[in-house]
Amino acid sequence: MSLQRSSSSLSSNVEPPCDTPGALVTRRLVAAVDQDTVEDIVAVQSKILRAMRQTNGTLESHNQYSAQKFSENVASLNQYTKLLKDMKGDLDVIFRRIRALKLRAATHFPEQYAGVTSTAEPDNPDEGE
Repeated sequence: MSLQRSSSSLSSNVEPPCDTPGALVTRRLVAAVDQDTVEDIVAVQSKILRAMRQTNGTLESHNQYSAQKFSENVASLNQYTKLLKDMKGDLDVIFRRIRALKLRAATHFPEQYAGVTSTAEPDNPDEGE
């Protein structure tokens, strides 16, 4: 009978064979933690999951709104960019014509042009170049 007792006490300390190491870990965790603690953990996880879903919903709606506004503003931004490029081209033509007129005036009327340019100071230091 002592042999039977030792084998029965041995079998109660040894865990039954398991299929996977994960099952063994799970059984040991369940045995180490009481049911109330597990239920509290599950409740907290559920609360966190609801908060994350709500946050994801908010982020998705914000992303959709941002994408819509971006697509609306890209067209106007492109339009303004084109307008600025056109204006720059127009200003380049205007300044080229002014330079040509100055050159023509300096060529045809050198004395008068020299007198005018010596008395007039440029507003912009870059303009004298």
